[in-house]
Amino acid sequence: QLVNGDPQALIDLVLQGKASSNGAQAMPAFAFLDNREAAEILTYIRSAWGNSASSISSTQIETLR
Repeated sequence: QLVNGDPQALIDLVLQGKASSNGAQAMPAFAFLDNREAAEILTYIRSAWGNSASSISSTQIETLR
């Protein structure tokens, strides 16, 4: 439910990245994105490819930073 569930997990993944089980970087952090950019990208992911989750606002991103 990463895409369609609570947006906090998806926001955290994008902003903080994720390490793999061996400690290597599985997904880099994209904390350099400003709040608007991150919100637009995550909203697209949550609404594309048959997904129908709610949009993410730049305020939500700012709050979780």
